[in-house]
Amino acid sequence: MTRIAFPDPCGSCGGLLVPPEILPHPAHADADYVCLRCERPYRWVGAPPRLVTVRPVAPAADEEREL
Repeated sequence: MTRIAFPDPCGSCGGLLVPPEILPHPAHADADYVCLRCERPYRWVGAPPRLVTVRPVAPAADEEREL
């Protein structure tokens, strides 16, 4: 059975979680689901698997630009 949306809402805004392929622009590379409202990425981890938020990776010090 193909699941279009995850049955639980986004933990941040309560929005619908959908596969990242549904978004019109690229999502986080590690995302299994993305919130349609706030675009927070989620992925499966652990055993038994559970859906958790993908944390953004901070840029390295040498990659940061000064404004």
